[in-house]
Amino acid sequence: MKKLSPLFLLIGIIFLFFLQVIVSSDIWGFRDFHRYVYPIRHFTWESMRSFIIPFWNPYIGCGTPLFAGLQGCVFYPPSILVYLFPYEIGLKIYVIFHFLLAGITSYLLGLQLKLDRAPSFILSLVYTFSGWFVSSIDIPIILASSSWIPIVFLFLIRQSFVLTGIFLSFQFMCGEPSIFYITSILVLLFSLYIRIRWTIPILSILIAFSLSLFQILPFLELLSHSTRLLQGYSESAKWAFSPYEVFRFILPSSCGGIVRGEEEPILWFGQEWLKSPYLGIIPFILALISILYPRKERIVSFFSLTALLFLIISFGNYTPLYKALYPLFSLMRYPVKFLYITSFSASILAGFGTSYLLNKKTNPTKVFIYIGLFICCVFIFPFFKRNDLFSLFSISPIRLIKWWNDLYPDAIFILFLISFSLIFLVLYLSGIIKRNTFVLGFAGIIIIDLFFFGLDLNPLVKREVYDKSNTIRFLEKKDGLFRICLSPRTAQYFTKIRGKTLNEAIKNSKRFVIPNTGMVFGIFEAGCYDSIYLSSYFQLKEAMKRQFSEILRLLSMMNIRFIISRDPLSEKEIKLVYQDRDMFLYENRNYLPRAFFVSDYKVVQNTLGYMLSPEFDPKREVVLEEKPEKKVKSQKSKVKSAVKIIKYEPNRVLIEVDSEMSGFLVLADTYYPGWKAYVKKVKSQKSKVKSEVRIYKANYCFRAVCVPKGKSLMEFRYFPRTFIIGLIGSLVSSITIAGFLIPKK
Repeated sequence: MKKLSPLFLLIGIIFLFFLQVIVSSDIWGFRDFHRYVYPIRHFTWESMRSFIIPFWNPYIGCGTPLFAGLQGCVFYPPSILVYLFPYEIGLKIYVIFHFLLAGITSYLLGLQLKLDRAPSFILSLVYTFSGWFVSSIDIPIILASSSWIPIVFLFLIRQSFVLTGIFLSFQFMCGEPSIFYITSILVLLFSLYIRIRWTIPILSILIAFSLSLFQILPFLELLSHSTRLLQGYSESAKWAFSPYEVFRFILPSSCGGIVRGEEEPILWFGQEWLKSPYLGIIPFILALISILYPRKERIVSFFSLTALLFLIISFGNYTPLYKALYPLFSLMRYPVKFLYITSFSASILAGFGTSYLLNKKTNPTKVFIYIGLFICCVFIFPFFKRNDLFSLFSISPIRLIKWWNDLYPDAIFILFLISFSLIFLVLYLSGIIKRNTFVLGFAGIIIIDLFFFGLDLNPLVKREVYDKSNTIRFLEKKDGLFRICLSPRTAQYFTKIRGKTLNEAIKNSKRFVIPNTGMVFGIFEAGCYDSIYLSSYFQLKEAMKRQFSEILRLLSMMNIRFIISRDPLSEKEIKLVYQDRDMFLYENRNYLPRAFFVSDYKVVQNTLGYMLSPEFDPKREVVLEEKPEKKVKSQKSKVKSAVKIIKYEPNRVLIEVDSEMSGFLVLADTYYPGWKAYVKKVKSQKSKVKSEVRIYKANYCFRAVCVPKGKSLMEFRYFPRTFIIGLIGSLVSSITIAGFLIPKK
C-alpha cells in the first residue's frame, strides 16, 4: 500500500491541473482542436451513437475516408469514454484519462526499473506534465499515443511479449502511426542494448501489427491514394526542431511564445508544431546529473543515448543524420515529433538523477552547482540592454518588447526555482531536513514549475463559441443536398487562426464556415482540412487555383451552391444572398445536383486540361478515363431524365433514376476503392433483383455508373474489403493471443 500511496497524490495533482475544465463548461479550442479535432470526433461520436461505423465522411472534401484516416479513433478502446457521455464531457474525460494513464504507468515503470517511490514519483510527474505531453492536448492522437509508452516498456522489461504487443497496438489504434513506428524502433533498440531475448521485441511488434490489421490495411490503402506518397524531402523535413530551440529546455520563452493566452503569439524563431519541449528546470538538471554520473546503470546509459540521438534527429535538415535516415521516415512529417522519445528518456533520467541525490551515491552538490552556474550563464543574453537587442536581431521593436516581457520574468522565476532547490539540497545534505521533507519540497518546486509553464499552453474557450453562427443558421434553412466552399482568396486567408482573441478566432471560423467546422451541423463542404488528402481531389483543387470566373463551371459540377468570401464578387452567375460584416455569402444559381444524369461521355487523356477548357460542359457530358464496358451510345441531344436521391448516408446512397435512354448517373462524391454500386430495374415495388455495376472514375475524381433506359434504383455502398480482411486477421490474432493468456493446468 505504501508503494501505491504516491499514486493517490499524483491523481490528485492531475485533477488539480484540470480543475477549471472539470468545474466549468469551458473547453479547449487552440489551433487544430477547434477546426479539426472537435468536428471530426463529433462526427465519429454521432455516428457510433447511431450504430453507424463511420467508414466514410461525406461532409468534407466532397467525401473522404474517415476510418482509414485514423483520426476518428473509431475502435480505439478508450474512445468508449467519448461515446458513453455527452460529447464535450466525454472529450474531457478522454483527455484526463490519458493523463492518468501516463502518470500511473510511468510511476509503475519507475518501480520496475528498481527506483524507490520518491524517484518514481518524480519520474511520473516529469513525464505527465512535460511540455511534450501537455502540448499534445490540442492534438489528442499525439496525447493518446504518447500515454502508452510507459506501460509498453513496463511489460517489455518484464518480458511479457503478449501484453507489450497489446499495448503497443493501442498506439496505432489511437490514430498516430508515426508514434507507433518510432516506439517500435525504440523497443528494438532497447532490447538489443539491454540484451533482452530477441524474440520478445519481434513477437511484441508482430502482435501489435496483427491486432491492428483491421485499422492498418485501410490506412495503407488510403496512403496509396494520397498525397503523402508524393511528398518530398522538404515536406518531410518541415517543422524541424532547430538547434537554437534547445534553449527552450532551460527557458521556455527563449524563442518567444507560441501561446500567449488571449494575445497574439510572438514566435520569432523555431518551429510552430510543438508548443513547448520544457521538462522543468529541476528535472533538466536531474537528467544531466544522471548522464554525468560515472557509474550509471546500463538502462541509464541507454536512455542517455536515446535522449541525445532522437534530439539530434529532431533537428531535421539542420543535421546530416536526418538526411541519412530519411528513407526510414519518408512518409512521416515534422521531425520535431522525435522529441517524444527525448522527453520520455529525459523523464526516466530525471528519476535516476533523483535516486542518485537521495542515496548520496555521488557528490551531487558540486554537479548541481556547476549545472546551475551554466544555466545562469545562459540567462545572461536576455539581460542585454534593449537597444543592444535591437541591433542583434532583425525583429521589429514592438515584437521584441513583447518577447522581452515574457523572457525577463520567466528567467527571474527559473533562477528563483534553482536557488530554492539548492537551498533544499544543502539543508538535506547537512542533515537539517529529513529525506521525506526534501522530497516533498523538491516535488513541490517541480509541480509549481511545470504548472506555471504548462497551464497556459492550452487556452480554454467558452463552450458557446462552438454553437451555430448566423451563417450556419441561414444555410440550414435551405432545402436539398448542396455544398459550400470558400473563395480561393478567403481559403488562403484562413490557413491561419484569424482573430484578436482565441474566442473571436473560433467565432470567425464559424461565421465563415471554414473547412470542417460545418460538419458538426450537417453542412457539406467542398473544402477539407485533413492530415491525409486524396491525391486526385487535391490535384483538382490545386488546378482550380485560378481566376474565379474560370472555375465556376467546376464549382457547379461539384454541387457547390453557396460561396463564402471576404471580398465582394462580381460574377453574373452568382448572387449575394447574405452578408455579415466582412462575410459575403453568394448563391451559385447554376449549381448541379449532388447526383445527375448525362447522356454523353468523352474519354480523354488529359482530363484536367479538358475540364478547365471552355469546351467542357458538365451538364451535358461526363469525362471518363477509359471506355465503358457496356455499349452506351453517346447522345448529343438532350435526353429526358429524372434523378432523385432517396437516402444519403455516410456509407450508403440510394438514388432513383428514370430516363428515356441509357446513359450515365454522375454522383458528385469522390471516387475511392471500396465503394460498390448496385442497380435494380424498377418493374414493381416488390422487385429485389440487383446486379452490381462498375463505378467509373468520372470528371477526374468523382463517380459515374452506366444506367439503363427506364426507371431503376441505384445503390452505392461503402464497406471496405481491406477492413474485412484486416478484421479477420485481427480476430484470428486475438484468439491466438487468448490462448497464451489462459492459464494452463
